[in-house]
Amino acid sequence: MSSQSHQVIIIGAGLSGLSCARSLHEHGIDFEVLESTSRVGGRLGSDIMDGVTCDRGFQVSMSNYDALERPVPRCVLPRFGFTRGAVLVSGSRRVRVIDPKADPISAVRLLFSGIGGWRDLRAANRCRTLAAKVRGGHSVGGSARTLIESVGFTSRFFESFLKPFFSGVLLDEDLEVPAERFLATLDRFAHGRAELPEGGMQQIAEVMAQPIRSAISFDRTVTAAGDGWVELDDGSRLTCEHVVLAVPFDVLARLVGHDGQDQAGAWSATGAVHFATTDKIPTEPIIYLNAMTDGRLNLVCVPSAVAEGYTAEGAHSIIASMRPWTGGHQAPVISDSDLHGIRKEAGHLLGVDSSSWRHVHTNLIARALPAQKLASPFPEKSSRLHATGDWLRWPSIESAVESGLELAETLAGQLRRDA
Repeated sequence: MSSQSHQVIIIGAGLSGLSCARSLHEHGIDFEVLESTSRVGGRLGSDIMDGVTCDRGFQVSMSNYDALERPVPRCVLPRFGFTRGAVLVSGSRRVRVIDPKADPISAVRLLFSGIGGWRDLRAANRCRTLAAKVRGGHSVGGSARTLIESVGFTSRFFESFLKPFFSGVLLDEDLEVPAERFLATLDRFAHGRAELPEGGMQQIAEVMAQPIRSAISFDRTVTAAGDGWVELDDGSRLTCEHVVLAVPFDVLARLVGHDGQDQAGAWSATGAVHFATTDKIPTEPIIYLNAMTDGRLNLVCVPSAVAEGYTAEGAHSIIASMRPWTGGHQAPVISDSDLHGIRKEAGHLLGVDSSSWRHVHTNLIARALPAQKLASPFPEKSSRLHATGDWLRWPSIESAVESGLELAETLAGQLRRDA
């Protein structure tokens, strides 16, 4: 049984799908969003567990995400910044590394810390220059690790800061991601600061969805899609003028009958363990990096010290972000003994006794970030079937939003011409 009810059907209520829908709504175009789960946000999101907001992994927005400002303006959803930099923890040593532009004194501290030196400052400037060129369209080949070695960073600074910081952001323990992705990320952090929204990361998706929520159908599973049609798991078929697949690349490939990109290894995986406490802990909005080669954690931070809405007043939330692994590899099993060790390690990074912390939630996220930029598997010149998502670019919240907004503009132009 077939029926046509909308000009555009969007499959997926992640950030790309929501951004596309919001823009179509502004253009007065009739659409429906089909979402297979009971929530919006896709990979971005939060769970409320025992009164604590637990983001699905260590997720942040950035102050220079300009595209995000269009569907989620700050006047509607306030966002609050981390201190630009980190505290590096190695054994009993704790060194603050702050962006020299934000705090010139930190460069002097770095020189006398034994972790970095003039050579590392020069290498950082070379990276900034390359990042600006990439922003302007210049191409840089090779991997992040190869680039880092070529510009002259010392191995000590690489192991103590670059590796833990960027492996946590890029979810690649060995930093074998493309150099251009590393430089684009470095450029973001050089000109902006990481942020959390009031109430947790899920609020970004909730605010984005609010004006179009009546057009979102939840718990609707699509099993196949083609030029101007979609099939649902109940056997029904919907037809429309255009279909937008705002889903992960492997789901998209399955829906259109392609298996070539259904690779678990094309994903990066990570885990996050959430704790809560009423004990006294550091409340500076800064991340604490594990600068040691051992341990299970990549970083620790206190979200409730950054933004309101993570815990009740008088309590603190702590997120312990695990070292990343390659998607498709078996996820670690977190036993009670493991939780004890993670709690102890997180307390060490923060510099406090964590023995009384309450374990709230554990997320093991097998498909946290696309590990690479991928091409759409669509047939050439398909005019009624469209893809959107951050996997078509370097993955990020901003890329997801940009992709959805740009596709909506293309569709609006096409529909006007066809009218």
